[in-house]
Amino acid sequence: MNFLWKYVEKLEKENFGGGNTKFKCSYCNLTYNGSYFRVRSHLLKISGNRIRCCPKVTSSHLAEMQKIDAEVEKTKALKTKKVHFLPQRLIRLLVPPLRHILPLK
Repeated sequence: MNFLWKYVEKLEKENFGGGNTKFKCSYCNLTYNGSYFRVRSHLLKISGNRIRCCPKVTSSHLAEMQKIDAEVEKTKALKTKKVHFLPQRLIRLLVPPLRHILPLK
C-alpha cells in the first residue's frame, strides 16, 4: 500500500514513535523527517502539509504516481467497513423496554 517508499531512502528511525523516520528523496536528494504522509505530500506535490513539494519530480512521473496513488486510495476505501446507524424511530420500535434506561430524544 505504501508504494512511495521506494522513491526515498530511509536513513534512520526517529525515537518519537509512530511511523516517523528520516528520509532522503531520490529525486531532489533533500532530507526530511516524517511519516509516509509527508513522503506522499512531497512526491505527489500536495501543498499545505508542512513539507516542500519535490521540484525534481517530472510531470510524467507525477502522473504515474498519482494514478497508482488513486488506485491505492480506492482499494483502501473499499476495504473500510461502513457503519450504518438505525434511525431513532426504528430504535424506539425495536427497543421499547429500554426507554426508561436509555432516554432517547
